[in-house]
Amino acid sequence: MAPRKIPSGIAFDEAEDEILFTKAALRADPDAADLLPITEEWMNLVTTARSSWIEARQMLVNTDAERVVANHRLDRACTAFGIDLFQAVQRDTSSRRWTKFLDRAVSRFVRMPLGQQVNRVKAWLRETDDDVLQGHREELTQWVTKASTALEATAGTAGVRGKAWIVRDDLGDGLTAARDGLHETLAARARERGMGRDWPDVFFRRSPRRISGETGEQPETEPGASPAPTPPTP
Repeated sequence: MAPRKIPSGIAFDEAEDEILFTKAALRADPDAADLLPITEEWMNLVTTARSSWIEARQMLVNTDAERVVANHRLDRACTAFGIDLFQAVQRDTSSRRWTKFLDRAVSRFVRMPLGQQVNRVKAWLRETDDDVLQGHREELTQWVTKASTALEATAGTAGVRGKAWIVRDDLGDGLTAARDGLHETLAARARERGMGRDWPDVFFRRSPRRISGETGEQPETEPGASPAPTPPTP
């Protein structure tokens, strides 16, 4: 019977356990020890997949962090502008000067989806004749630019997520194929030496459970977006 199929998305530590068990079992059996070189490249499958996964995760986390920071700093810049504009219009939120920029309290404005907020702030910056805006232009420009860039980067992470999962699937398929090949070799030897039909199965763990007392990583999940920080209020 062929060894258990390695599932896609297997935790890297779990995959390493499977390899280490098989290598140790081969080493321990004098009728199989010479087959140990067959497993020589197996651990590289895990190392390559782990490196690719970490690289993808780091890219996703970096993008998430940059978006969250830009969102928070843009909220602060908008709030500072809104507070000064509120004073400039003498708290008259029905005035043309106020409504040209804001249709709600600034504390509510900064709670809108970041993409909408970015579009609104870019529209603000097209205005050139408001002295309050001029005083905040540099800060608003800096953070609306960073927020816009972060949103574009976030939209581009779908491919990175897909690639990361393909890497995990390839690890499971590659390790399964390698184990099947070793099992066939062991089965042929069992027939030659009269070792019994179940002898090849001894070299593969029967259960996916982790070794008792061992600690290690859990199966990976996609990194999700961190919640945006609560915006300041004027």
